[in-house]
Amino acid sequence: MNVARVLNLSELKIFTKILFPAVLPYVLTGVRLSIGVAWLVIVAAEMLTGGVGIGFWVWTMEQPQRRPHHHRHLRRRYRRAAA
Repeated sequence: MNVARVLNLSELKIFTKILFPAVLPYVLTGVRLSIGVAWLVIVAAEMLTGGVGIGFWVWTMEQPQRRPHHHRHLRRRYRRAAA
């Protein structure tokens, strides 16, 4: 920042050439972590509420007594809900 002041850079140049590149890795890491957590929360919520969704599908497929005859039904139901 001191070098930018000595070189009389404008605020826009300071932001685009110094500040933005410096914070970009941290911003992208935050986005990556938040997307992962959001995905887990969505799947967990669908598991708890039931109905339609990937969480419900995973939860149902974990139940050994439901696997053989529900698999095709769930695929059709999930496709209809996603459309």
